[in-house]
Amino acid sequence: MHLHPPSYQDATRRPDWLEFVAPYVPIKDYARLCLVSRRFYGHFAPRLWNDPLTTAAAVTAAAAGHRVHIRDNNDLEWFYHFMHQMRYVRENTRLLVTSIDLRRFTPDTSGEFSLYSSKTPLSESLQSLPSTFPSLRCILLDGHSDADASDLIPSPDTRTGCDVLLVSTPHCQSKLPEVFYASQYLSTLIYLDVSYMTGSPTSLKQLLGRGAFGPAYFPDLRILKMKGLEVDDVTAALLFATFKDRLWSLDLSQNRLTDRMFDAMHNDAFPAGTLRGGHADAEGVLVCPAGHGSASFGTFCFVNESEWSVTFNHPERHLADAPVYSQDAYGASQQHTRARLDGRTRPQDDSEDAVKILFSGKTGSNPPNREHIHDLGICQGQHGITHLYLNDNSGITASAISRMIMSSPGQLEHVECSNMSLDMPESGRPGWLSPISTRLLGILGTTHIFRPVFSSNLQVLRIHHSLVTQLASVYSQNDSSAYLSTMENLWLAEAFLLPRAKLAYPHKEAAAFTPDTNPRLQSLTLTHIPRYSTGPLIDSLVSLLKLASMQERAIQDTRKMLITNHRGPAMVPGLRHIRLEFDHDPREHDLGDSDDDEDDLDAEQLVSLAAKGFSFFGEAGWASSASSPSALSKPSPPVTGLPRKSEHRQDEARNHDQSPPVSVRLNSNSTSSSNAYVNLSDTASNIAEPPVTDTVMYQGTWSGAEFTVPVWIGSSSAASISSAAVREYMRLLAKDKRLHTDVQPAMPCHIAAGVPEGKYIYGAAWRAILWPPDHKIRTPSKRELRTSMKDVIEAMKAYRVQTRERYEKIKRDAEGCREEVMLGEPHFYYTGRLEVVRS
Repeated sequence: MHLHPPSYQDATRRPDWLEFVAPYVPIKDYARLCLVSRRFYGHFAPRLWNDPLTTAAAVTAAAAGHRVHIRDNNDLEWFYHFMHQMRYVRENTRLLVTSIDLRRFTPDTSGEFSLYSSKTPLSESLQSLPSTFPSLRCILLDGHSDADASDLIPSPDTRTGCDVLLVSTPHCQSKLPEVFYASQYLSTLIYLDVSYMTGSPTSLKQLLGRGAFGPAYFPDLRILKMKGLEVDDVTAALLFATFKDRLWSLDLSQNRLTDRMFDAMHNDAFPAGTLRGGHADAEGVLVCPAGHGSASFGTFCFVNESEWSVTFNHPERHLADAPVYSQDAYGASQQHTRARLDGRTRPQDDSEDAVKILFSGKTGSNPPNREHIHDLGICQGQHGITHLYLNDNSGITASAISRMIMSSPGQLEHVECSNMSLDMPESGRPGWLSPISTRLLGILGTTHIFRPVFSSNLQVLRIHHSLVTQLASVYSQNDSSAYLSTMENLWLAEAFLLPRAKLAYPHKEAAAFTPDTNPRLQSLTLTHIPRYSTGPLIDSLVSLLKLASMQERAIQDTRKMLITNHRGPAMVPGLRHIRLEFDHDPREHDLGDSDDDEDDLDAEQLVSLAAKGFSFFGEAGWASSASSPSALSKPSPPVTGLPRKSEHRQDEARNHDQSPPVSVRLNSNSTSSSNAYVNLSDTASNIAEPPVTDTVMYQGTWSGAEFTVPVWIGSSSAASISSAAVREYMRLLAKDKRLHTDVQPAMPCHIAAGVPEGKYIYGAAWRAILWPPDHKIRTPSKRELRTSMKDVIEAMKAYRVQTRERYEKIKRDAEGCREEVMLGEPHFYYTGRLEVVRS
């Protein structure tokens, strides 16, 4: 935000005491105070008329000097009466109105005010807005399905003092005509929300193709929300190509987008400069071999870690960045990229309420000066997208999100993608996870992309809970009641998918997101959290709160250590907001009151059903892989034909410790193979001579140029293989040549699992580690589900109460000593804002 110095007259005039008193006067008294004198009118009339509908709904008062009772705060009939009365109000008063907010007003069905309804319908009222309120800046029509947004376009002979800055029309069912986009009245729009409007997909594509919707008509547009319009990849590409880097906030949630849209975004919506680098000790540094990359990964890059960055424990990790100085403030480097945030600035809020306040002021306050609005940071171009919303686009995968963030210059500040497909190789997929009937959701092995080394400006993140819990969700697309229920899906995901995820990404520092993974992040929202768990999901969420409390303590300790003479360095605020969004409660529907176990299925039945093209899933639901076998509750009697749970635990543990002997020759007739023998049961003395190579050569093409890189296929010495994940990786490579694809650099999560630094690996083979073997699968009984599955919300509530009580006790004990209450240990109470949302 640019601050303007006061004028000479403002700086030298004596302040009026009413300026200090007015904010503390109740809004309901403004109308009477306006009648005291012209001086009082000059102070209180702008506050009263700034946003009249919101003010009236809040204090049940009317305008134009008359007291009119509002039967209800959301009575649309009162709005008709208001517009009728405004015809008799003098123009100077109508010029004070800067916002018309109809979100609280809905049609009245009682017929009490049918007189006004029949004479002044909504369409006629909207048509009169431009002429009635010449200074109007914000128009909000959210949820009015009978509203026609084209009525906002004034006739050519209508005189208006200013053009509007914000128009919000979600769920207005009328199709927007081309004249709406070409109207001079709307040419100064900065915020536009046309979400969920019918008839928009085809018309929008046509408008973009003809150039009828773009900077030529909306040169100042910065925030665009287009949710639920069935926007596809072609339309999105046209949108990026049309607006280039003018938009800084874009909401494309609930559309038909796929991974293909990200190429157009990278080419048009991101600047060429970068905000990365210069903080190698605390964050690591990126090294990108020139001319290397792939379509699945993007430009190849490695993370060179320092001794602190690999474990996120640099002593200065919580210090804000020092100001950046440049000899040429208006040089080319400053014009094509924005500066890296210092880590302590508040996230820019692009919601309609926040933008409305910036343009029109709060209810009962003076509106900001019109000439200063365009100097606000929200109205300035940010050299590309900084706020991106991609929620509920079923065609977007986790790898595409990772590729998009890595290809960006690090300027993304607010990212939302509530659910994305966990793209997995079809080779090795177990039969009970049929691709026809099931869908895996989550984001595993990509924690590094949210670190400052990639996302240096990230402040707000909304994403699937697996980023923290490592628990993928199983979504059933078949409604047949003959297959497994949602509760059974949850149990299976915890018992069989989670151990594989921990096998592929074993170390928490690299695999699961923690607050100090990115100390610059201020808000984290986890979505689609299951309501029930056998325990590990609860442990992961509790650990997140505990680590957030420990981060508070670390910031507190650093500030105390560095402060001198009441002055100290600027600190980042850390993670101050955690929001947990839970799925629906499936327990009563799935379990009922019966303990009958006759409907349990064994592994052979599940595989045979999947092989026939059917799904065993009983109903649509989210499943979280949140448990290791050792965390399960007391075992129930075994189901006929299935292994006992204790035997299953032992088998799974043995599978992690050793793999069956495999001896396969990798053919050399392709770029993804080599003359090598791999025998996982060999010792160092039994390896065939001469020693075999650890790598094969891969030849690819990137940006029109060919390149060759060595791909690591495991160690040539079986005795030196100490990692279970590496043994499984080698076994899969030897077993299936279809997994010799998706070459990528080894990321921190792979290095933590045993891959040597600086190596390239086959990404498909590594992701295939997540597939559990079919022969290990067993189904739980209803009794087992009822006794082992715990309510996650209740467990979180109990932990929160426990830590708060300990914290309050320590505060009471410290009151007499006048000592600062230390955060973190021993109470571990998180003092930030914690939200729990039920579906």
